[in-house]
Amino acid sequence: MNKHNGLLSRIAAELGIRQGRTEHQNNFKARIVSSAIGTAATASLHDIREDGEPVTLQHLKSRIETLRSTYLSLYPELQESYIPSPDDLSSMLLHGGCIYHSQDRVTPSAHVEAQSGQVIFVRGAPLKQKVCVSGLGTYRAAENDRSDSSAASMLGLQRNTLGEYWEQSVMRTKLEPFSSSAAIEFLRTRPPFTRGYFTNQPDTDGRISLMRTAAHQPRRCYLYRFEDGKIFACQLPSWRTDGKEYLRIAVSILHSRGSLPPSVFHFDGTSLSSNISGNSIMCSNGA
Repeated sequence: MNKHNGLLSRIAAELGIRQGRTEHQNNFKARIVSSAIGTAATASLHDIREDGEPVTLQHLKSRIETLRSTYLSLYPELQESYIPSPDDLSSMLLHGGCIYHSQDRVTPSAHVEAQSGQVIFVRGAPLKQKVCVSGLGTYRAAENDRSDSSAASMLGLQRNTLGEYWEQSVMRTKLEPFSSSAAIEFLRTRPPFTRGYFTNQPDTDGRISLMRTAAHQPRRCYLYRFEDGKIFACQLPSWRTDGKEYLRIAVSILHSRGSLPPSVFHFDGTSLSSNISGNSIMCSNGA
């Protein structure tokens, strides 16, 4: 038994993290460590540097790397577990709305709260505020059960269904004859997906689908249709495809064809009504 496990127990209690009934011990430790690093990294945005300069993204990444190395030295059994790298964790903080980033400066996000059911989601919590942590998200228990639309807005959740999103995407698409010297790969729209979600063969059924440049960086993505032995396409704007944004389009296409792999989840802890911080949800994708 690791002699430092008492430290993890104290961190878990402080952050409201409980072990799932079927959760492996190392997975539980990794969740605690990842949450602890994310919490400390966010707190480091309040650091006052000796030179008086604002906290930079590099400072944040350096802090994450120091914490990550320290925890892995204390818990070598987690070497094979997923503990986010500085690049991964800083990207999660940025895209999750936990921090703001401008040139040569990162700052905590503005303090805002929104309730859904028995959960009050918290963003930009002051250092002195007591909150629970789930991954990089912070929350606290509500005294009453209610919901409003502000939670979806605060978390940037998509309001329309996958079907509606796909219909809107197709409605404003104008396809033109396509030619390119770059290698192209096409979304695989029929299972099995064990060999990946992209293939070098286009769909030839005449329906609109997604393709992208295979090697060009940054990638270019297009909606396309194969018709009369030719490809007709429309390049998508970068704001709809950069990073992982293209996945929204890919998922909506698979959904429209009835081939989207199901996601399966089950509760692995106490019920929400008995103890909000005692919940663990185990989720897996049918792919």
